[in-house]
Amino acid sequence: MKKEYIFLLIILYFIFVLYKKNGMRKNTKFDELYKILEFKLGADKARLAMAQILHETGGKANRLTALNNYSGIVYVRQDKRFGIVGAKDSGLKQPDGKFNYAQYDTLDSYVNDFLRIVNKSLKKSETIKDYALNLKEQKYYGDTVQNYSKGLLHHYLKLKG
Repeated sequence: MKKEYIFLLIILYFIFVLYKKNGMRKNTKFDELYKILEFKLGADKARLAMAQILHETGGKANRLTALNNYSGIVYVRQDKRFGIVGAKDSGLKQPDGKFNYAQYDTLDSYVNDFLRIVNKSLKKSETIKDYALNLKEQKYYGDTVQNYSKGLLHHYLKLKG
């Protein structure tokens, strides 16, 4: 192999290592969502909320994220009942078939509805465990507090570091 190619491979390897070490990644809708949350909540509460959203989605885009719905919120006439501008019925049924998922025109519409649901739990929480307990008390999820807290912690630490 020519020296130029070996040198190029070494340079590419170091760029890759720096890329991974610094956590650099392309700008995604998750990044945009996090910025909106930081603006509305401040850094600490935004990190808690974003950890929850990442836990709900597994940190990956899916059918719901394509609807700007990052936490599986169902449609309950948010536009009429709660004044959430840009919320509508997606026509996509939940697995149990009782309700359809909500679809949001913008990330900001989603954040407004998400905060309508979790803001009380979020405000009362200082730690991840507090947040998981408050959400459980609110009947937000069916998982165990221990397992849900573990998922929140995983994503919270990734966001922090």
